[in-house]
Amino acid sequence: ESRPLVDRNGKGTRVTLRTSDGNIMSAGSPVFYRGVQVGRTESPKLSDNGSVVTVDAFIEAPHDRYLTTATRFWDTSGFQVSFGADGLKLDVGSFAALISGGVAFNTFFSGGDQIKEGQDYELYPDEATAREDAFARVSANTVRMSTVFEDGVSGLAPGASLIYEGLK
Repeated sequence: ESRPLVDRNGKGTRVTLRTSDGNIMSAGSPVFYRGVQVGRTESPKLSDNGSVVTVDAFIEAPHDRYLTTATRFWDTSGFQVSFGADGLKLDVGSFAALISGGVAFNTFFSGGDQIKEGQDYELYPDEATAREDAFARVSANTVRMSTVFEDGVSGLAPGASLIYEGLK
């Protein structure tokens, strides 16, 4: 009915991304790994019950070797501005992603297994959310701590760096 946006005979791996917001991506959006375009998306589709939007993405070989079950995908379209303890932060993706939307992926920790063709991934709204989710599921060896400050702590914001003996 319509020509595929990605060469079906090309070498690489096809994955499925799931999100609740179909506005974040358009057909043919670039897929990036560490800032380098390594693939493209197909047309978004609505699930049968209408609650989820899915889109197939094709990651070209040899870049598909970076995909594991620990990989996280996120939306890179547009830009984000935040102001916190670290100062003003402006995050802008590539020009192509700014115009047509885009997706990026990375594996923030080791230990993921090899994937099969058609692997499902959740599409996070931004890199910070994807990173938080990845580390929230990392290990049972995580130690949770709370700190009570008796005096004010001006400038301290969620996500501020923790330095211990000079290490972040």
